[in-house]
Amino acid sequence: MWVISVALTSSLCRSARALIGWTIEQLAKASGVGVSTIISFEAGQRVPIRSNQVALERAFVEAGVIFLEAGMNEGRGLKLTRSTEALRDILLIGALKETPPRRVQRAKKRIEQFCDDAMAFYDSLYGDDRDNSQRVRDDSGKLRDRVDQEIQLRSRLGWDDEPTRFLEPVADLLHGQP
Repeated sequence: MWVISVALTSSLCRSARALIGWTIEQLAKASGVGVSTIISFEAGQRVPIRSNQVALERAFVEAGVIFLEAGMNEGRGLKLTRSTEALRDILLIGALKETPPRRVQRAKKRIEQFCDDAMAFYDSLYGDDRDNSQRVRDDSGKLRDRVDQEIQLRSRLGWDDEPTRFLEPVADLLHGQP
């Protein structure tokens, strides 16, 4: 389920695409919006029809982008969910020119870091609460679900690159966790 609360602008579109590392062609395929429409939108030459804006927004949200409203002292912006940040790092690890076992080892460390960061966050928020371990397991489940969603998305879009193929062993790691 996705909710859009901000109108997509050309600069937000460029920034969101950069944040998740997508090319214009990848965004076009993920959203169903034409490449020329995206190019002219990002260049500020025209505003797409609302249905195309919604399709672009939906593609970004499904990829883990969070659109931020303008605050009192700051403008609109973007961020990634914590699980999407970890996924982005895992995809970058998958693109490294290293042996598969070394990349899996790096991914495992990144997953451990994700869990350690979650525990530190919950410890700072709730103190030494025994429910924090369950909260971290829930977050680990969110990362597992995010990796599974990314595999499905990339499969649906026909992306067959090294980072995409690397997600399978990472999913196996995450599904094997308690």
